[in-house]
Amino acid sequence: MSVKVFTIDEANQLLPLVDRYLNQLLDLRERIVAKQVEVDLREIVGGDDSEGSQRQGGGTGARVAKEMTELGVLAGEFNEVVEQFEAVGCYLKDLDQGLVDFYHSRNGELVWLCWKQGEASIAHWHELENGFASRKSLDDGRG
Repeated sequence: MSVKVFTIDEANQLLPLVDRYLNQLLDLRERIVAKQVEVDLREIVGGDDSEGSQRQGGGTGARVAKEMTELGVLAGEFNEVVEQFEAVGCYLKDLDQGLVDFYHSRNGELVWLCWKQGEASIAHWHELENGFASRKSLDDGRG
């Protein structure tokens, strides 16, 4: 398995794109959850919110099927953005916190450059087997 090893500058240059992908994933996840709630409620209650839907062939079953299709489209869009994200060579560690890691060689050792959405640039790293809680400042000697 081949991995992309980033310099600090290379990883920093990708942050605007990574930030955009994170925002797209957050938006899509919110839309997926909202659509799933609609589907679940419609299935539980069995009602249809459109008047005359029975005359137009859009009963509850048809409406649920349509919403399930819409849910599938949203899930497909989410997966596409995840694939684009992965194609960049970075790793999404936590969507809720906006944590992203990049492989980096520090003093000859493979480590993670660690970035959290909202930070201006990458300023931390941690060992591969550790996580966000153990990240250290890059200022303690560049590798």
